[in-house]
Amino acid sequence: MKQSPEVKLVTSQTGRNDDGTDPYGPNRNEFFVALTDSELCVFPRREYERALERFPALGRALLRRSSNDLLESRALLAAVTGRTAAQRLAAFLLALARAASPHHRQPASRFDLVLTRGEIAALLGVTIETVSRQLTKLEKDRVIRRERARGIRVEDAARLATLAS
Repeated sequence: MKQSPEVKLVTSQTGRNDDGTDPYGPNRNEFFVALTDSELCVFPRREYERALERFPALGRALLRRSSNDLLESRALLAAVTGRTAAQRLAAFLLALARAASPHHRQPASRFDLVLTRGEIAALLGVTIETVSRQLTKLEKDRVIRRERARGIRVEDAARLATLAS
């Protein structure tokens, strides 16, 4: 995989039929930047489609997962608009904890912050200092505990969820 240290923001886009970016178009190229150590599993499109035809339960499971991801994205978008900085950061941390959990409905107790404080600040529409102050407050209130340079341990998931709402 190619290293891309110049990447400052990672975004995702589903293609459109009218501009040649349809995800099922014949010349579709995807580029990914791993923010942490990752494994990539690639399936040729034909094999993927055959698997979906052969195993309808797989298609339903993937549709459910995509639907859940979309709902989580909408919830995160709602969480970072029209809310206080504390609510935005709590919602962001809760979303990361859920994304790090194999169960998604239940947040992981530990995860790594893959973004810098500056990147988090830009994403949430606050200053770096605000991110730092709010992280310190969450730690002082025993909602989270910072571990090493980027590790976060969720000490009180219920309280984090309450703060996010």
